Amino acid sequence: MKPLVIHPKDRSTDFLKPIYHGRNDTTVITGGCTKEDVNDAIDKHDHIIMLGHGTPQGLLAMGNFDKKKPPYTPKPSTVVKGLAGNLPVEKEHIKSFYTPSQIKDDEDDWFDNRKVGGNFGGYQGTYQSLTTGYIIDESTADHLRGKKLTTIWCNADQYIEWNDLGGFYTGMFISEEGEAKMIGTADTEKWQVEESNYAFVSVVRRFLDHDAERLHNALNLEYGEMADRNAIAKYNLHRFYTRKAEQAELFRSSPGSYTTV
Repeated sequence: MKPLVIHPKDRSTDFLKPIYHGRNDTTVITGGCTKEDVNDAIDKHDHIIMLGHGTPQGLLAMGNFDKKKPPYTPKPSTVVKGLAGNLPVEKEHIKSFYTPSQIKDDEDDWFDNRKVGGNFGGYQGTYQSLTTGYIIDESTADHLRGKKLTTIWCNADQYIEWNDLGGFYTGMFISEEGEAKMIGTADTEKWQVEESNYAFVSVVRRFLDHDAERLHNALNLEYGEMADRNAIAKYNLHRFYTRKAEQAELFRSSPGSYTTV
């Protein structure tokens, strides 16, 4: 299959990059082009992988899609032994991924700097300002139909289900300390967030080319192992879903009812 990654550039979601870095067969779009360019790229690919910050309405553009520039295919990444189980990562991202440094306020504090109040799809709270815009929204749904989808952003479940799409997708997904506090797990320690992020990315990368159900089962089995000791993993584990398009009932398998991968 021809994979396409849509991952709007944002340092707070850099931890997701090892999912796709180092793959010569994958086109990656992080910004610098129009929504029409993105839709055209979706039409030309078979497996669409959508990552980043979002709401039930879609994947936020994070201000990166206001210039016209063609998509690019990344060069092979360096395999760094001894770090993250030999995951391929780009050298410039090693520090930020394994030893997160202080991030600038205008990039890190997106909950604080560009807020709007409201109730988005039943979720009470605030999200980054809608003026940032979406690169994936309701208008993209028809382009996504019939594709293999891997959809990872907060509350992507509502976007997928409202638009009758399928594949593997996440609900509210905690990947930052700020999100943990917003959800109500204020006693969460930083190591729990980092451990959860690494384990999630490691499993998704290895099972990305498998079908949605097998990826889901792998997360239940492998990522789920840390749920007893890690509050973030315990929360996230109940928010991984698979679904087939045009399906009345969702295949939301609950942790504990695992099948062999």
